[in-house]
Amino acid sequence: MVVVEVSHAGNMKILLLFGLVAAVLAEMKTFDGEKVFRLTPETDEHVLLIKKLADNIELDFWRPESVDLVTIDMDVDIHVPPAHTDIVFTMLQQSGMKMGVLIEDVQAQMEEQLDNEYMDTRAHSYTKYNTWDTVRHLLSL
Repeated sequence: MVVVEVSHAGNMKILLLFGLVAAVLAEMKTFDGEKVFRLTPETDEHVLLIKKLADNIELDFWRPESVDLVTIDMDVDIHVPPAHTDIVFTMLQQSGMKMGVLIEDVQAQMEEQLDNEYMDTRAHSYTKYNTWDTVRHLLSL
């Protein structure tokens, strides 16, 4: 029989480690139902609508990087949380702005990009996200 004695300091380190792991797991964010819209403002009113939406709703601008850079006749990609997708879609549609859904479900797209367990190295895509483990695996071949 082996008896392992753990000091009080050892117990505290173990508790701290479990606390950190719990905090990291609690912070994991998913993007279920979140969409990315591609807009093409053609008038000053369209640009103003995008800026008003950004002022009132938490939008993540993918292109351009900021609402301040939005101009007429440029592609604008915005990431919209699921709670606001319907209202954003309706407002954009009513404005007559050219628009479409670039990514229907951000979480599903991310999972598809990460699903490369059986990747063929001859058909490797540099446009697909690869985890560090996958990169190490490819380098070891």
